[in-house]
Formats: sequence, structure tokens, C-alpha cells
Amino acid sequence: MMESIRDIVKSINKAFETNEMDKFVGHCADDVVWNMIGHVLLNGKQAILDFMKDAPAGCEPILHEDVIVVDGNNAACTGSMEMKNPDGSPYKGRFCDVYKFVNGKVQTMDSYIIEIKE
Repeated sequence: MMESIRDIVKSINKAFETNEMDKFVGHCADDVVWNMIGHVLLNGKQAILDFMKDAPAGCEPILHEDVIVVDGNNAACTGSMEMKNPDGSPYKGRFCDVYKFVNGKVQTMDSYIIEIKE
């Protein structure tokens, strides 16, 4: 049985929390496009792996999902995140990831991330 889109989104979020990018790209089409709006555009699984391998150890986010909405082959997930910046200072933010799935794989992912300053 194919994994539901909702379950895939949850699995992707868990992969980010545990820094298991191989699990993330395992849910992606070979020609996936990940657009971190205003930051970077990554084309293909290898580009994602190359980008994420440079992330400092200990900076993995803790994600708190608020809502996952699924409509056909599209999904959106909103929530909050806490992590450490590369310099060790705390980072808090809100995120919204918008997915398009083709044949059960992520074809596109648009990530909107906003830092929350206290």
C-alpha cells in the first residue's frame, strides 16, 4: 500500500529533525525542485544533499506541526520551529511548506520561513 501524502509530509519533517536527508530525498522525484523562498533554489536530489551536508551538526530543527492540509496531489504544512544558528544562538521561526506530488513523490516544495524575534 502506498504511503499517504499526509504520512509522507510527517516523515519529511521527521527527517529534518533527525538530519536524515537520505530519507527526505527518498520521498522526492529525481528532478525535485525545492525553493526556499528568498533564500535558495535547489534542483534535483543531489543538489539538496549537497546543500544540506554543509549544515552544522547540532543545528537540526525541532518542528511543531500546526496543520497539514492535503488537496489531491498537493499538500501544505504549517508550524513553528526552534533550532540553533551556526554560531550557537537560538533561532525561532514559523514555516509553511507547500508540496506538489507526482506519482507519490515530491515534485516541488516551496518553503516559506519567517524568523520570530522576541
